[in-house]
Amino acid sequence: MQIVVEKCFVCSVSNTRHNNGCTGSSCGINNQTFTSVESVRDLGVTINCQLKFDKHIAGIVHKAMNRTSLIL
Repeated sequence: MQIVVEKCFVCSVSNTRHNNGCTGSSCGINNQTFTSVESVRDLGVTINCQLKFDKHIAGIVHKAMNRTSLIL
């Protein structure tokens, strides 16, 4: 089985007291590096590098507002 590097990424989880920038070290396989991201969606839940769900909640609220505007 081959690893698809385009679908792989690095998300460094850190405490806000130590790292506000969410910068991660470069990792890779077979001389190909993974991209570093600040937030990730896994199993339908979006979390950021500080383990906060702000982006996920904002997405849910946005969808709800769109659906209520269709009803009204």
